[in-house]
Amino acid sequence: MVERQIITPHPLDDRDENECYKTMMAERTVLIAAQRDAQDNLIKTIIQLSSALIALMAGFITQSKIDLSAASKIILSISLLSLSVAIVCGLSENFFSSVAYNEQQKMLEDYYGKYIDAYTEAKSNKAVRRAQLGAFLSFVVALLCLATFGLLQAKGKSDVKNTAATAATAAAATAAAAATAATSAAASTRQVQRRRAGE
Repeated sequence: MVERQIITPHPLDDRDENECYKTMMAERTVLIAAQRDAQDNLIKTIIQLSSALIALMAGFITQSKIDLSAASKIILSISLLSLSVAIVCGLSENFFSSVAYNEQQKMLEDYYGKYIDAYTEAKSNKAVRRAQLGAFLSFVVALLCLATFGLLQAKGKSDVKNTAATAATAAAATAAAAATAATSAAASTRQVQRRRAGE
């Protein structure tokens, strides 16, 4: 642990230590509550968006008539798997958060009941942090995969259009060449007929 040097003089030097401690604990409580609300809202948002994306992707897969390439299928599968993992991690975070709250409440009761002389971190907090990180990373991976899938589909449509345009140009060139050949053949036939008529 890095040692930190106390700043002297300090604006709080002349104030009562008990009052400073009470103020610090009150502000700390407010900040912790705000942090928990932000984390809970983030997890709820991830769960809702992941569920909506899975439903949309399922509808796209069942109703789409587009032939997907092997790479597109793999990326789509990874995206669906990542969204499912994000939902599972989000639900796990909610579960472990509830367990951590119960543990912290028990420690609070034990402290004021004088069964313990100091607070310790709830054991479930580690699981909460891991679940939060897993949900966030899985959701980000799913979004990246969906973006890659969209780019591949757009590129595929562009390639199809280019191929169609090239085929149309080739067909037009072939038709023009055939017309030119037919015109030349007709002209040659006329010249032969004129020669015979002159003889």
